[in-house]
Amino acid sequence: LKALVQDKNVRIDELRRQLELARADFDAKQQAAHDDQERRNKRLYQDNHAYIGQLKDALDKIQHLEAQVEQLREGKQLAETRCGEALEEIATLQKVNHSLVCDVEAFEKGHQRQTSQWKADLLAKDKKMALLRDAIIKLKEEFLKAQEQQAEDSVREKRKQTKKVDGLTCEIQDVNQKYKRAMALVAKSKAALNSRDQSLKAAELRDQLDRCKAKLGT
Repeated sequence: LKALVQDKNVRIDELRRQLELARADFDAKQQAAHDDQERRNKRLYQDNHAYIGQLKDALDKIQHLEAQVEQLREGKQLAETRCGEALEEIATLQKVNHSLVCDVEAFEKGHQRQTSQWKADLLAKDKKMALLRDAIIKLKEEFLKAQEQQAEDSVREKRKQTKKVDGLTCEIQDVNQKYKRAMALVAKSKAALNSRDQSLKAAELRDQLDRCKAKLGT
């Protein structure tokens, strides 16, 4: 009977040792899963940080383009103001020229030859002033077209940057959603694994202990 009891004790000790080994193996697997999840979290954080940096760069570029558009708009307004002032000066000069022509015509009877020369000079000057006015108007139109083209190019570039920012935002949201789904699956899998392993181990050990107790009772 003593030998039988000793044998049962040896078996019980062996079962306890197996139980400790099973616990150690479970703890090691759980720690490995935790370390792997930590590495994934760190990599995901680094990826998100890079996306955020790209997003900030895109926003900075958009702000820079908006500032350029504002400068072009101010330059356009200044050019229009200057062209308007030049046209007003030309109109004033034309009025003066017409007044001089009228004065010359009043003196044509006594100074026909000289007056004719003066009139020709004044008419030539008036033609030059008209050409100058046309040239300034043409220059203004070309300048405004160039400014509008630059503004359109800036707007197109801004739209491209906005689309890029929208794309980066969608990517970040997609990554976050994937991360949440992965975390939920890991938690669910871990809970299911823990519950199943513990239930199996406990049932197995209970059966072995019951068999040992039954043998000791006999």
